[in-house]
Amino acid sequence: MLFWHKGDSAILEINDKRYQGCRRNQEREARIPNSFWPVGFRATGNEPGWIMEIIKKGEIHLLMDYGKTRIPLPEMNPTTSGESTIYETKTGTHRLRILITPGTCIDSMSGEQFQAQVILKLADKTYRGCGHFLE
Repeated sequence: MLFWHKGDSAILEINDKRYQGCRRNQEREARIPNSFWPVGFRATGNEPGWIMEIIKKGEIHLLMDYGKTRIPLPEMNPTTSGESTIYETKTGTHRLRILITPGTCIDSMSGEQFQAQVILKLADKTYRGCGHFLE
């Protein structure tokens, strides 16, 4: 399976069948109730690819290594430093610090513009990416 997107356009390929010209449907998005999709913030980074979602109740979902590694995390209460929001936790072998700073961030691969810069420190590695608020 292949999914590629840039801005509001996308290509989807499943089992050698290619769907080109896919477009974002903002009219339909507006009708989806906020309670249906409880994610308040989503961030992504490249090389290696990672995805982080902050659920509105404080739970964080973290997928690393292009989705191969899922790291379970407890609910966290954020702290602030200036305009930045910080999440920190340690569970078992995982020590995590997430710094979200509002401001323009351009994805290094797609060129897409986001609302925030994200620095994720997991154990002794630092990952950089971009994110946007979904609320």
